[in-house]
Amino acid sequence: MTPRIFVISLPGSTARQAAISAQLERHGLAFSWLEGVNGRTLDEAEIRRVYSEERAQREGGRLLNRGEIGCALSHLKIYQQMQTDNVDLALVLEDDAALSSDFAQALARVCQSVDWQACDLVLLSHIQKYTDWGARRIFGSLRLVRPVTAYNGNGYLITRLGAQKLLAELRPIYQPADGWNALRKKKILVIRGIVPYLVNHSRLSADSLIGEALRTAAPTSAGKPLSKRLKRIFYDKFIYQILVKPLLRIRKQPELW
Repeated sequence: MTPRIFVISLPGSTARQAAISAQLERHGLAFSWLEGVNGRTLDEAEIRRVYSEERAQREGGRLLNRGEIGCALSHLKIYQQMQTDNVDLALVLEDDAALSSDFAQALARVCQSVDWQACDLVLLSHIQKYTDWGARRIFGSLRLVRPVTAYNGNGYLITRLGAQKLLAELRPIYQPADGWNALRKKKILVIRGIVPYLVNHSRLSADSLIGEALRTAAPTSAGKPLSKRLKRIFYDKFIYQILVKPLLRIRKQPELW
């Protein structure tokens, strides 16, 4: 299956647009621009309409900033476009993406090898942790794995059914566009990933309209009772390290480039 490629970019982001278009052209890949939503320009009425502050706090443990809300809306625009145009598979890229040197060849192999009836979304960006159980070789060193911890949303493949599920789950918005961990745990999506990764952040990502600190932020534990915090520490330091990690064969993926 050949994906339609969408690149999310805000108007006026000329440096980013030039960088990502040059990479895709070098790989011989045609793509469509998707005008992103700048959350900072939304008025309060629009924010209240598209965003659930209560659910964000209850389920995510923190509120989203306007950049994150705009980013989530941008990804939702692609999911809606997929329904309108009957796009069976899409490659979603953000304009600060950096592509691997063999990206086009690797992308074609991944699209051919994945069972898209059994998978909704495949992450091409860096996965922080994954399990070796069920890992399957695609070609060369590339493997299809089950993510355990993953945040990046700057490069992924998604099916039309997966897009439908996200449209149903994320309106109104209550989590960032790259909240893969929560979606996987809630069994909203069947998510897989490619190791080693094919998409990274370019140097232009340092000037982020979202903010990397918030992109990867975990819910704070400051307001939790001491007993719960101690249980969490005990689990992380002992139970996870001694039992969970070896049993589930959890691996960390190094950042290679």
